[in-house]
Amino acid sequence: MLKEWVEEVYRRRTQISGYDHEQRVNLAGIKEMLKGQEAESDKKKKKKCAVQ
Repeated sequence: MLKEWVEEVYRRRTQISGYDHEQRVNLAGIKEMLKGQEAESDKKKKKKCAVQ
């Protein structure tokens, strides 16, 4: 089971060029960062509303 999974992952990795793979990882990281920033700004808005 594990061996088959490793072979499948390796096959996918070799199909994706290194540059393309890096770009995908970076895009995923940027999306996560943006989600985090949105969450932070929502918290600040809620705090301001609570103060008023």
